[in-house]
Amino acid sequence: MGPTTIREIEDKISTIDNDGNRRIVIRTRTMETVLGPIGPTEVVRNCRLTLPGSGLVTPLSDTEFEVFRDRTKLTLDTNA
Repeated sequence: MGPTTIREIEDKISTIDNDGNRRIVIRTRTMETVLGPIGPTEVVRNCRLTLPGSGLVTPLSDTEFEVFRDRTKLTLDTNA
């Protein structure tokens, strides 16, 4: 196996809380590129979700999230 490359990717996910306020959840993924049998492959090593000013966010499903600090429910903003 050859050398690996590690990089971080930051995605911004538009969400709406229970009160109708728009919030941006930031997903930070640590990606590692490794050499596989058929060539380079990217593997997700770590993934964390945060809400600026509120901290950690837990995914409940693909479209729902929960803020750890105050248990606020967030849903994916499909109109963004």
